[in-house]
Amino acid sequence: LWYCVVRLFSIPSYLVPGPASVVEVLVHDWRYLGIQSMVTLVEVLSGFAISVIVGVPVAIIIVYSATMERILYPLLVASQSVPKIAIAPLLIFWAGIGLLPKVLVAFLIAVFPIIVDSVIGLRSVEPEMLYLAHSMGAKELRIFWSVRLPTALPNIFAGLKISITLAVVGAIVAEFIQADAGLGYALLQASSAMDTAMSFAIIILLSAIGVALFALVSAIGNRLTYWHSSQRSAELAVPIS
Repeated sequence: LWYCVVRLFSIPSYLVPGPASVVEVLVHDWRYLGIQSMVTLVEVLSGFAISVIVGVPVAIIIVYSATMERILYPLLVASQSVPKIAIAPLLIFWAGIGLLPKVLVAFLIAVFPIIVDSVIGLRSVEPEMLYLAHSMGAKELRIFWSVRLPTALPNIFAGLKISITLAVVGAIVAEFIQADAGLGYALLQASSAMDTAMSFAIIILLSAIGVALFALVSAIGNRLTYWHSSQRSAELAVPIS
């Protein structure tokens, strides 16, 4: 469809290049694009990892403490109302030039869905299950590991799948502000040089990275929550009387 539209309407290559031109760039400049992709990938995975390390414990604190929920939730919502591109220059000013500010921007964008979905998951436990565990003398820590966390895993991984794609956006936003490497930096360079084919190639690479990371997290989630999909299938198979 892309090829046909470009040929049918005779769109100039400097506006929309044909797919053949983009593939040629991907093949010819694979080494350059590979290096820039690795830089961006490190930023994305670092920001995502920090968002998981911070987001899940914060969700646990919110679930177990009403006071911390009243303190943290308004701050979290307020932080999401501020465009990250507006605070990226401040982070660069505070954290210096290098990897850290890009990782921080990716973290700030990616952490919110993890916290929200984790809170929802941890609170989705049926009260009867909690009553049963308490009646059997289970301590709160044992209830968390045996009841709350397994029940919350599907929601947690739903948040992780959203988070990993947002981490890609965060890293690119930070590279737009300050960078000397990465796909965001390469995209700016290509745009400045009016190299539309290179710009399209970078956009395709970014999309591929996002899809691949989403699929990886999804596969891990399916592996760890196989019982959930089996349970859902069994519920759907029960005839309605």
